[in-house]
Amino acid sequence: MALQIPPASASSKQLVTLGHATQAPAPLVLSQKSDIILLTFNAKYHHTAFGLRYLYANLGPYQNFARIEERTIHDDPALVVEWLLSQSPKMVGFSVYIWNREITLKTINLLKRLSPDISILVGGPEVSYEYEALEQNININHIFCGEGEQSFFDFIDARVKGHPVSKIYSEIKPDIATMRLPYALYDARDIEQRAIYVEASRGCPYECSFCLSSLEEKVRNIPLQDFFEEMQKLYDRGARQFKFIDRTFNLKPSISTAILDFFFERYTDDMFLHFEVVPDRLPDKLKERIARFPKAALQFEIGIQSLTLHVMSAIHRRQNLDKTRTNFGYLTKETGAYIHADLIAGLPGQTIEDFERSFNQLYGMGPHEIQMGILKRLKGSPIIKLSDEFDLRFDPSPPYSILSSSTMSFSVLQKVKRMAKTWDQIVNQQQFPNTTRLLFKDTISPFQRLKRFDDVLHQKVPDAYPRHSVNLQKLAEILFDFTCEVTPHNSLTVLKALMTDFRVIVDRPQPKFIGQRPELVDMLSHINLPEVHNRERYRHIPDRQRRWAIDQDLTNNV
Repeated sequence: MALQIPPASASSKQLVTLGHATQAPAPLVLSQKSDIILLTFNAKYHHTAFGLRYLYANLGPYQNFARIEERTIHDDPALVVEWLLSQSPKMVGFSVYIWNREITLKTINLLKRLSPDISILVGGPEVSYEYEALEQNININHIFCGEGEQSFFDFIDARVKGHPVSKIYSEIKPDIATMRLPYALYDARDIEQRAIYVEASRGCPYECSFCLSSLEEKVRNIPLQDFFEEMQKLYDRGARQFKFIDRTFNLKPSISTAILDFFFERYTDDMFLHFEVVPDRLPDKLKERIARFPKAALQFEIGIQSLTLHVMSAIHRRQNLDKTRTNFGYLTKETGAYIHADLIAGLPGQTIEDFERSFNQLYGMGPHEIQMGILKRLKGSPIIKLSDEFDLRFDPSPPYSILSSSTMSFSVLQKVKRMAKTWDQIVNQQQFPNTTRLLFKDTISPFQRLKRFDDVLHQKVPDAYPRHSVNLQKLAEILFDFTCEVTPHNSLTVLKALMTDFRVIVDRPQPKFIGQRPELVDMLSHINLPEVHNRERYRHIPDRQRRWAIDQDLTNNV
């Protein structure tokens, strides 16, 4: 049955538009569930489309004529278009991000070529700023900037009522106190197999030039009672892993402590909570809450970005370095939290020596992961204003990575990219914790040792870059030989570390190269591997954190 909406009164809310509204179209008649399809391409199947769930949750009566469709960037656009045409939609809304822009535009162009009458709507970070090219794209009918819960509903409402519409709609921030939350839209498969994204706030008070969150005017908090009610429902349905996307979880300690209390009271061995935090803002009452959680139940993503004062100043990064170091020490020594820290290469005014010092200092602070990222030119971010001053040159294609600057050449940044991939595989993935402790122990510059290992790795495996990884067996052999060569540890010590990593931490058979070297086979009789007593306890948490937790238990003889 077609949806009938009475004519709007004169007091009806008008859409905030950019540009001129078009002539009023004929009213949109909605009659089936697939009339409005909300679609996105996730980077991985494990990810979920949080934004689309918010749009759908706030469609009111129009939910009956809409559906969400999630694909990945590895899907074939032609097959996606084939499926879309089989559903006979009147509108298809695409959520566009830095990782899916290209496949989204290809899908849109194919769809419009085959069915010109379908209205194409786009929203998301990739279309909210610098959208001039999309505005001229005849295959895109409407563009929604910023948060879309309110503007998207108002647009659908206007189309159903036959009101004038425009091509571009500016952001209308929804009332966060009354906005419908989307958590009921996670289905049983999502809860069992995929990331459950949640948020207790929107916005960020900081003004870092590289980040879109710096454009927010203030932080808005979702009412805690409403939030907890939804978290309880998810928990009752079996959800145990929650990834908070709040830009600064610990901005308001009274809220963050209440959230930690909520989950601690419901803690089970399969619980895992991810938060983004600022490291210089950890009052004692928050530290106490964090320390109560068992090992690997919490993960904190900490955006250090740089520890160089003149670089921090250039990007308007406010950070108390003394408090940062003190709090890092507390988190890594006094709690069971897993610490993921971010550094960015290619920042304005940053030299490779600056980056090396920041890396070495951060390594000394003891995080369990260091993600070496490359500066990206996010559309609309204030970093654009610094381009001329620091000769920032970015790749014009997604993900818009920096190519060179006045202080870092293209070749240097390419080397950092390769080192980042190598570090991720040998350290961040927690596959060689014992071996890499030997490799980086007592070295003056962990960065230089990583650089040297990366050189050797890519000499022995020339095609390792731009591939994401080197075969684990080959990597183990190269890592063993290199560690024996550049450290004072004897072969037996390094072999025991590697065997512990393979047989105990990663739970794999011994590396094949060992059986091909008689001298190493002889050494095996002198090695007694430790036993793991708590492997079952950690089986529900993500791989990296599980390996780390097992290694910590072995180190502490648990």
